[in-house]
Amino acid sequence: MTPLAAALALVIGASLGLVGGGGSILTVPALVYAVGFAPRDAIVASLLVVGVAALAGAYVHWRLGTLDLAVAAWFGGLGAVGAWAGARLGRLVPGAWLMVGFAVIAVAAGLTLMSPRGIPVSRGARRHWSVVASTALGVGFLTGLLGLGGGFIIVPALALVLGLPMARAVGTSLAVIAINCAAALTTAAAGLAADRALVTAVFAALALAGTLVGARTASRARPELLRRAFGVLVLGVGVYTGAAAVV
Repeated sequence: MTPLAAALALVIGASLGLVGGGGSILTVPALVYAVGFAPRDAIVASLLVVGVAALAGAYVHWRLGTLDLAVAAWFGGLGAVGAWAGARLGRLVPGAWLMVGFAVIAVAAGLTLMSPRGIPVSRGARRHWSVVASTALGVGFLTGLLGLGGGFIIVPALALVLGLPMARAVGTSLAVIAINCAAALTTAAAGLAADRALVTAVFAALALAGTLVGARTASRARPELLRRAFGVLVLGVGVYTGAAAVV
């Protein structure tokens, strides 16, 4: 594994622990362009890396009292259905198309993370549980299809629609991401070769270390500044991935 790939793994983990998402969207392009994985292998490996890191971060937040287990259970349960469906569809879609779709989502995520307000949600959305349900299903579907954690959508949904405090939304987001990744892996994990699995384990261990550090320092961080900084990085990666996929 190259030093660049190791550094990206740490950044991915740190972003999960600090702001509940953002950096996990870097996992697939990091594995494709810095490690040399094929797109489909990278998506499966991303589910493992992000799932393990998110689970560890969720545990730390649970110990700190910043995880809502009830919300994580039903939001993650809906997401798991979407993740399973996305993983099934992903087995039928050509790898190049998956990378183009990934690039589109990454650019949208980067612009959202850079926005001063994040994802705009009206105050009236609190009364519309269909918004929450569709968000949970949609994020889960993207997790299964493209290996995305979806924290950049989950955190605003939990904070703005359900009214969770930001620290609690971050911790709950990590639990939801872990559930979605586990559901997708029930369909996708068998496709990862043994040699790729070893590299994935090293990458996951580095991401795990970053997550644990990030989760323990989240209460002292400036989440808005971090979110925008990760947004710039994600936007750049999305543009690069899209250009590489169509050339």
